[in-house]
Amino acid sequence: TTTDYADSVVEYSTIEPGQAGEYNLSKSNSDKVLNHRIYLNNLTPATLYYLRTKSTNLNGETVVSTSEFT
Repeated sequence: TTTDYADSVVEYSTIEPGQAGEYNLSKSNSDKVLNHRIYLNNLTPATLYYLRTKSTNLNGETVVSTSEFT
């Protein structure tokens, strides 16, 4: 969720951040929305993924967050 209408980008990988090839997979939605939802398909069970999300609002301001999940 964002406070301004913004697009949605998810970059993800099994490669640890700071290594070559980090965040080498991505999905995006250019629609400007407040509530963001992107589905990731074909993930490998019991595998650690590193995730970076980006949203850019109508003023060109970008918010980035990172996390990891299994």
